[in-house]
Amino acid sequence: MIERRSAWRDRLRSYSIEVDGNRVATVRNGGTASVTLDPGPHVVRACIDWTGSRQLTISVEPGRAVTCQVGPARALISGLVSTDRYLDLYAVD
Repeated sequence: MIERRSAWRDRLRSYSIEVDGNRVATVRNGGTASVTLDPGPHVVRACIDWTGSRQLTISVEPGRAVTCQVGPARALISGLVSTDRYLDLYAVD
């Protein structure tokens, strides 16, 4: 599951979620998206326009859910000069 933190920045825009290089979902401000994945390692990334998050490698175990959270990066300036630091994406324990 992907959870998007509610935030002022980008509040009217959706984030695209990519898994293994394929767009699989979009998530709105404060929303969630569920994606079913096969067991094993996967690379997840959140995108908006020409920028987004760093790639996050997750490992999906059979019968277990993995939750990731995405939101605007805390430091806006780093996101404006890099294509992978505008959004923060991380796994939630």
